[in-house]
Amino acid sequence: MRVKVNAVLLAETCADIVPLAALARQMPVDVRFIEPMPIGEGAAVKGIPAEIALSLLRRQWPDLSPTEEKRGNGPARYYASRELTGRIGFINAVSHCFCASCNRVRLTSTGLLKPCLCYDTAEDLRALLRGGASDEELEAAVRRTIEKKPRAHCFSRAQDVTEHRSMSQIGG
Repeated sequence: MRVKVNAVLLAETCADIVPLAALARQMPVDVRFIEPMPIGEGAAVKGIPAEIALSLLRRQWPDLSPTEEKRGNGPARYYASRELTGRIGFINAVSHCFCASCNRVRLTSTGLLKPCLCYDTAEDLRALLRGGASDEELEAAVRRTIEKKPRAHCFSRAQDVTEHRSMSQIGG
């Protein structure tokens, strides 16, 4: 199993980008940098663009270049350097919308199965389980969730975002 280290690209942690990425030099881990999700408290968080982080990383590893490697089933885009054992990844859900290929749903700690982080739409699996739902009913609920996946998020239109909980409340 491949180890992944995720870090959100926050302005106040900009100085930590290169030292954190250095884990991929020392160990065969993937260090992934994630844009802040503009939901809940995250709407007020000052993030830094992935391009700035990539620029900082290329000062340390000038040969850092994109790779078409598939490393798991997620949306990260990976970069490699001859000096790195692992890879550097970026998950840019806001600035580089990958909704058309999104294969994710999220189960919250309260049993809600969400098709997209941008919206408050969810199936309440906890209620189904506590109500004695059959395997077929649970499967139908999961299918409904997947069928409700939107074509795209609306992070660029803050007024259209209906999810107001923070990522820590959702499970991220």
